[in-house]
Formats: sequence, structure tokens, C-alpha cells
Amino acid sequence: MSTYDRTPNQRMSLTPSMFEGMHTWSAQDWLAHQRAAQTENYLAPDGRVYTEIQRAFNEILRQHGIIEIFERSADAPYVAIPVRTIVRTPSLMNWGDSYHEMRTEDSKARGENAVIEIARKMVDGILSKYREYPSNKDKQQASIARFLQEEFFSRSGRTVVYAKKFIGPRGPLFVIEDGSHRVAAAKLAQVDTIYARTSNIANTKILPTLWYESLALMPAHAREELLRCYDAVYPPTPATKKIESERIKHAGTFLDEIHADAELHRDTLDENERRKQIARDQMNILFRWADYVRRHLRNAERFDILRDELEKDPAHNYQEVIIKAADAYEREFPEEVAALREDYTRDI
Repeated sequence: MSTYDRTPNQRMSLTPSMFEGMHTWSAQDWLAHQRAAQTENYLAPDGRVYTEIQRAFNEILRQHGIIEIFERSADAPYVAIPVRTIVRTPSLMNWGDSYHEMRTEDSKARGENAVIEIARKMVDGILSKYREYPSNKDKQQASIARFLQEEFFSRSGRTVVYAKKFIGPRGPLFVIEDGSHRVAAAKLAQVDTIYARTSNIANTKILPTLWYESLALMPAHAREELLRCYDAVYPPTPATKKIESERIKHAGTFLDEIHADAELHRDTLDENERRKQIARDQMNILFRWADYVRRHLRNAERFDILRDELEKDPAHNYQEVIIKAADAYEREFPEEVAALREDYTRDI
């Protein structure tokens, strides 16, 4: 295995006592631990800085004529990813964030949110696997790994977790493209491995060059943020830090032409980002309307449509579930939803 392929130890290092303790946590305990997670290592909470990091990597790939592959076919393999190497998601401001409401009535009564609810399910499931094989550690670890993969990361009907990989000289960093709440829940539940489909570079010979040239290309504040995050995951020795700094400077001497060419493509990249933001804005508009319907028709059999779907699969994309539920409400109660739409139009 090359230096640029290795990941930290992927064997589960969980212990029963750790989960016995979490199993007894109150809602206040969970919320306190989630708040504490706000200070954990997280890459570029400012989305603009992450855009600059990603843009530099993409530009170097383009200059070398290398393609980044994101395998999305149904039979694509799942990769075991150490949770500590995951440093960002697209939807959260930090690892203590959650924008979803609680999914079940029990969670609602406890005042929890989606991340805590999923974390509780992980802890309960892991404990049951320990108890199933009380004296066989190998079977415990295998059963826990299978439970996490099948129940949270690869089960049929569940959104697949995708992770973008940035490979550096000490090991990779991963940025989650989809599955923010499940990954945040895994961190909260102190699970050390998740399962995802990852991006790969078509030509691995470029990997050492890619890392250093990308760092040299990006603005200083973006480079410093990426290295801060990288050093937190893979603490360097002073000698290692010196060698890597020299390689970044050396890579920078060859980038004058790339800098000039990157400016020509910046407008195209900005336009692509603008289109993505328009799509996100459109989804938010649909969600605000759907959530308005949910709040005004949230009683008796009308709530069953939403409740059943959420309880059936609490790790679904919450926005999509709410939008689908609103569509179902409108089919079943067209007149009442039409009246709501008039009120909603006046309200906004």
C-alpha cells in the first residue's frame, strides 16, 4: 500500500463500557455532548474557503488532464472510513450542528434532534451486538460493523453516503457529500468507522504532485485552514512539517502558468457554483412550503402520512420526506391545501 493510499487503522476499537455509559445518558447529556462537538476538528466552516480549496484541487487535476471518478452505480463498493479522517459535510456548520427536527414522538418529547436520535439508535444497536456475543470479540466486531453498514450506510432505500477524498502524504482526508446527519451521529456516538462510496483519481501517479501543487495554488488563508485541519488528524513531526513546507514552496515555483490559466476558468467555475446554489435555493423554497403544510395539517390521520414515513426510516433526507408528505396531503385534501396556499402566499 503506497503512502498516498493508506488510512488509519480501520478495525473497530469500540468497548462495551463506553456504550453502556452512553445508553444511560439523558436528553440533557446528549445535548451537552453535541454542543461540545462544536469545537471538534472541522474544515472551513465558511463555505467560501472550502470552495477555494476544492477549486484548487480541481484546477490542478484539469491542468494534468486527470479525471476524478465518483462511482455511483448500484454495485459500487463501500469503503470503511475512519471517522476521525472526516472533516466536513455540506450541510452542517460544525459537528455539533443539526438542521433537522426530531423524527419520532419520543425524540420530540425529549427535545432532541435528528443527529441525537440516530446516535441513540447506533448505541442501542451496538450494545445489542456486544450482548449477542459476550465472549467472542471477533464476532462482536464483525457483527457491529455489519450492523452499522447495513442499518445506516448501505441499506436498500437509504441515501448512500458519498465521500470526497483528498489524499495527502500522511493519509487522506474525507469530505462528506451526502449523509451529514449520519456521520455527525457516528461522531457523537463515538463510532470509529463509517461506510461510504468515495471519489478516486484515475491516475494515482499524480497524487504526490496533486497535493503539493493544490496547496501552492490556493490562497494562503485556504491553505492554512486545510493544513490546520490535516495536522489535527495526522500530527506531524517538526522534520515532516519542514519537508512538506519545502515541497509546497517548490511546487509553487511551477505554478505561474497555472495561476494565469486558472483565472480564465474562474468565471466558469463560479457559474457552476451559482447553478448549484440556485438548485439548493429551489429545494429550500419547496421545503418551506411543505413545512408550512405539515405544521397546519399536523393532526389526526393527516399526520400519519408523515409520521409513518419518518418512523420507518429516520435517517432519510428530512427535506425530501417533508416535501413528499406535502404532496400526499395535497392529493388527499386538495381543498384545504389550496386554502393554505392562499394563506401562505399572503404570509410571505
